[in-house]
Amino acid sequence: MEEFEEFLAYSNRTETLSALKEFLPTLSTHQQKNINDSIINMIKDRDEKKDKAKDDKDREKDKERERIRLDRRERERDRKERRERDAR
Repeated sequence: MEEFEEFLAYSNRTETLSALKEFLPTLSTHQQKNINDSIINMIKDRDEKKDKAKDDKDREKDKERERIRLDRRERERDRKERRERDAR
């Protein structure tokens, strides 16, 4: 495990873990079982963190879109009320 950590320190950690994530499924089950569980968990954990960050970002975008939509609706309602008042 120390050697793997040392290797990651010298390489581009994100790219290496991403490449390994894509490579792991190409190995046979027997080959996958020979890989240290800590390494597999590190690769999967990195991917889960990335997915969580993406989900959080998407959630924030959705909230912002909803806020904009509600603001527009409120402005339209205000305009309509002003027009009705002015028409009287």
